[in-house]
Parts: sequence; C-alpha cells; structure tokens
Amino acid sequence: MMKWGDDTSGRIAVAYVLVLACLFGLYLAFDLQRSRRDSLQRIETHATAALRWAEKGMDAMSVAMGQAAEAGAGACKGGSVAPQVLARLLNVPVGGITISSGDRPLCEWAAGEIAGTAVCGGDSGPAMLITRTQGNVSAEARIYPACMLAPFSLAIEDIQLRLMDLKPREPAAGPAPIVVIRSAHWPIKVEVTAQESWLFRRWVADLPLQVALFAVAALVLWFGPLAMLRRRLSVEGQVRAALRRGEFFLTYLPTVEINTGDWLGVEALMRWRHGRHGLLQPAAFIPWIERSPLIHETTSWVLHQAADDLARMNELHGELYVGINLPPTQLGDERVVDAALAAFGDDRLSLCRVMFELTEREAGDYASPVVQRVVARLRERGAQFALDDFGIGFSNLSSLHVLDVDFIKVDKTFIQELERRGSEPNVVDSIVLLAREFGVGIIAEGIETERQLDRIRRIGIRMAQGFLFFRPMELEATLAQLRLRAQ
Repeated sequence: MMKWGDDTSGRIAVAYVLVLACLFGLYLAFDLQRSRRDSLQRIETHATAALRWAEKGMDAMSVAMGQAAEAGAGACKGGSVAPQVLARLLNVPVGGITISSGDRPLCEWAAGEIAGTAVCGGDSGPAMLITRTQGNVSAEARIYPACMLAPFSLAIEDIQLRLMDLKPREPAAGPAPIVVIRSAHWPIKVEVTAQESWLFRRWVADLPLQVALFAVAALVLWFGPLAMLRRRLSVEGQVRAALRRGEFFLTYLPTVEINTGDWLGVEALMRWRHGRHGLLQPAAFIPWIERSPLIHETTSWVLHQAADDLARMNELHGELYVGINLPPTQLGDERVVDAALAAFGDDRLSLCRVMFELTEREAGDYASPVVQRVVARLRERGAQFALDDFGIGFSNLSSLHVLDVDFIKVDKTFIQELERRGSEPNVVDSIVLLAREFGVGIIAEGIETERQLDRIRRIGIRMAQGFLFFRPMELEATLAQLRLRAQ
C-alpha cells in the first residue's frame, strides 16, 4: 500500500501548524479575558457576601443600641453595660459601647470585658460609630471595619478587602480597587484591591488544562476529517504529477475463446509506476481516482493510450477489441464521448473495437436522461458495453434492461465457488440462464485452474480471462505474444 508523504502533505502540515498557532494565540487572548472576567466575578461575589455580612452585623448593632437607649439607666449594671445589651452582639466585633444621658456617661463597656463576645482591638484602623438616641439617652457603639471583614479577608489569597464609610477621603496608597460594592442600607462600601499579576497567575494556573484540551482537539481534527482531506489533496497532487511525468502505463489482459485459445480482445488495466514508491497496487489508487475530480483526465489518458496501443496490436492481429474500465459516474458526463472520439477518431464506426466495462463499485443511475444520451452517442459509433464483476458491488438485473448491455463478466468469486461446489447448483448456472434470456454474452473472470476451465466449458461459457491463460502484460510483451501466435 502506498504511503502518501509527498510535498503536498508537508505543505498541509506546515499550513496546519501555522493556522493552529494563530488560532491558539487568539484563543489565549480571549481565554485571558475570560479568566480575568471570571476572577473579577468571583471577587465581586465574595465582596458582596462580605458586605451582606457587615450589613447584618451593623443591623444587629443598631437594634441593640436602640434597645439600650430606650432602657436608659436600665441598660447599665454596676457601672458597665448590662449583658442583655450584648446578647445580640456575640458575633459582631465591637470596639466599645457607651451609654450616656445628655453629656453624662451612665456606663461604658470595653472590648474583652465579657468572655465570648467578639472583640476588635483599637489598632484595627479608624472606627465607625453607630449611635441611637431615645429622649436624652444615647447609646453609641464603636466598630472597626477591618474586623468586620476578617472572616472574608482570608478566603482568597493575595487580595485585600476594605470596609469603608462613604465619607470623602484621600485616595489610599497602592493599586486602585478592582471591585467596589456599595451598601443600599448603610453609608458603607467594600473595596477590593489586587495586583494585576494575581489575575494573571490565576489564568496561568489553568493554562496547562487549556493547552491540553486544545492539543487534543487539534489531534482529533488532524487524524480525523483533515486526514481524509490530506489524503485527498496528496493523491490528487500526485495523480496530476504522474500524468505529467508519464508514470502511468497500461497492461493488457487477454480475453480468449476457451475452445480454440484465440484472442478476442484485451482489457486495458491502468498501472502506476511511482517515482518514489515503485509499482503500486491498483487498489491503492484506482478506487480513489474513480471518485475524484481527476477521473475525466485519467480516463482521457487511458482512452488515448489504449487507442495507440490497439492500433499497434491490430497490425499483428487485426480483429482485437480493447476493454476500457469506466465507472458509472462517467456515463453522466458527456465529456467521455468527446474523449473517446478524440482518441479513436470521429468516423461512423470508430468505436467498434471498444468495449466499455462498467465498474460497479458505486451505484449509478443508468436510467437518467444524461446517461442514456451518453450511451446512445457511444453506441452510434459502434461501442459495446459490459457489466464488470457482475454479481457483486452495485450491479443488478435492472442494469441489463436499462442499458441493453452486450456482455456480463462473471466475477471470479463465483468462479471459485463454482469449483468448490462441484456439480451442486450454483450462482454461475443462474447467471448463464439469465444471460441467455437477455441475449447477453458471458465472460468468465479469474480462471486460474484447469478444473475451473472445465467447469465453465461444461456450463456453456465460451469466453474467459485469467492467469491460467495469461497475466496482464505491458504493451511490448503483448505484442511479442501476438507475433508468436501469428507465426
């Protein structure tokens, strides 16, 4: 099997890598923006939760101060704030509380005086005051914003959260905040600051996974859909080069009359002597060519080469026909008629020594008007038609009627089965009966043993091909055989 590794594949690989590099660069740019946006969204969510926590504590502090102001002297006990005032504040970091009547303090409480109460030291930055007044009694609490956010400041590394009042102040030193969340109930806000490098590091941390996913997608594309495209472009380029360099050649497989051994014709078989890979097996390139855009160019080359070679053969024999393999798809292209006439001539019966053998590896719509018109034009010049490999592929009984073929070629698999089954009923018997009903000639393919030859002779088949008679030969070997037979 041929390995396609030519310059075309190399160029495709280079182009693919360059395109991938550009796409990956764009992907990284967009992914960096996505990562930054996701990080900011996460920080914003975190900051919003912190603000809600602070609002909840300040709400509790406001209620407690309102109750203390309403209780007046009853909120004090032994010169200190009564414990019931602090009951609501167990989870609120308080710096201190003062209850006053007018300008006279009634009692005070300092952080840490009651075990279990959340405290906040006076070294935690500027304090915020929450004051509630009832009559001439006021209750005032001092809280420190930095302490309010302590549970949240440790949740995300390398960022800073600040709870601040909304009073105008000098801009803080350091980076500008990247997120600011303002309270709807209190004159406070949460600011989050972080270095831009922190956002970049978070993206870099996820980068190996992104690279791995992109690499997997690129490999799947390369070995999946692009593999077929690479093969297609590679083969197409090499076929064009082979036509230009003359790497294609024809071999000829004789069709013999089995009772006399006389040659009736030859089947032209396309072969490829590749400059790098040597002689290629037909299965490596012919099925591809039959489905490719180059089918017309290759068929035209085969027709011209076969016409030249047949002229030389018939100088020695005079009555040989040449079989040209033709995929059904070509019958829908009227260019095949022009190519045949250009190769064999435009005389009235210029194609009388040509048999088009329809290879049925793919389905063909023989009933279409275009196909019927192409067949009619070829028949006008004397061409005959045969169904190749009859019984396998897409060949069917309707082809015999729609195309009005002249011959059917029984595939070698049925011939081999015929030998194994002996005198038992077999497919070949049925094909022979069918051919006789339609008035169609039969050619047996793949005859390799005397036993197979004897069986087809007894069934009534008179024309055959196979290694028992001859193997495919290049032109000079074919001419040499004809000279021997002419002696």
